[in-house]
Amino acid sequence: MFPKTKYLSGPLAKTKLSELRLSQNPFRFLFLALVLAFAGTNSYVVEGAIPLGLGRLVLDATAKVEYDSNIFVNSDEIEDFVYEFVPTVRFEQDDAIFHITASMGVAIGRFDDFEDENFEDFQSNIGLSFPHRQGAPGSFQIRGGYNEQSEPNVDVGVRTRSNELSFEAVLDYAFSDKTAIRLNLGYRDVDYETVGFSDQDTPQLGLRAFWAYSPDLDVLVGYRYQDTDSQAVSPGALFG
Repeated sequence: MFPKTKYLSGPLAKTKLSELRLSQNPFRFLFLALVLAFAGTNSYVVEGAIPLGLGRLVLDATAKVEYDSNIFVNSDEIEDFVYEFVPTVRFEQDDAIFHITASMGVAIGRFDDFEDENFEDFQSNIGLSFPHRQGAPGSFQIRGGYNEQSEPNVDVGVRTRSNELSFEAVLDYAFSDKTAIRLNLGYRDVDYETVGFSDQDTPQLGLRAFWAYSPDLDVLVGYRYQDTDSQAVSPGALFG
């Protein structure tokens, strides 16, 4: 079992100084310590909304400073400071029969020492639900997105970069107060930029039925199909 990663998530006074690196860049460490201690948090969010048609356009940005004691999530326990900035544009419409949410942004990350791990990850998502009203016997939801990911892989103890395309559609229908069904269809495509990892295509199909047999007994039955197709990769491509 690999050791867990420790994070600074609040005033620096609550974190043991023995967990922090003091020998490298002591002036930068002192500056970050003062910022975190006085601010009481290591994350900042700025948000503003603009009316647009039947919805609104939301602009927000998140800035974060994080100390990670194990950036690769392996037994070497390599530490670093990570600076992250995430500007996002989001459209929301929930006052009509359709409920629409769409967002687009980029996660910009910078490592203090391990600059090779720096990233600029494009992120986009869209969701639609219909009808958006109380009392409707059925509803239909569709959501999807294209997102770039830079993250540690716990299974092998390295950081990976990947591009993910996902899609899901969900249909709910209530025949009565006692019976209902849910049908969902999904697809996920993951392409790895990191050498040694196999690309994956995963279609999904699910069906669930609900029956309120009595006040004391509910019956739920379902079926789920999932098949992951992975491109073969030689183990030597990753581990040399």
